[in-house]
Amino acid sequence: MRELKNYKFWFVVGSQHLYGPEALQAVEEDAKKVVDGLNNSGKLDFPVEFKLVATTADSITKFMKEANYDDDVAG
Repeated sequence: MRELKNYKFWFVVGSQHLYGPEALQAVEEDAKKVVDGLNNSGKLDFPVEFKLVATTADSITKFMKEANYDDDVAG
C-alpha cells in the first residue's frame, strides 16, 4: 500500500484595508477560530493552517505564489 503524503491546507481570508485595523484584527481572530474548529473537529485527514487576512491584490498574488511553490500545500 502506498503511503499518503502529509499534505496541509492553507486558510486565507479576504477583506479590505478600508475597514481599519480593529476590524481586520476581528476578522483574523474569527478566521483563527474557524481554523481551530476545523482542526479540532476530528473530521479532517490533514491540518488546516491560518495564513493571513489578505487586503490587497499584491498580498493575494504573493500568497498564491507561495502556495503554488510549496509541494506540501494541497489547497
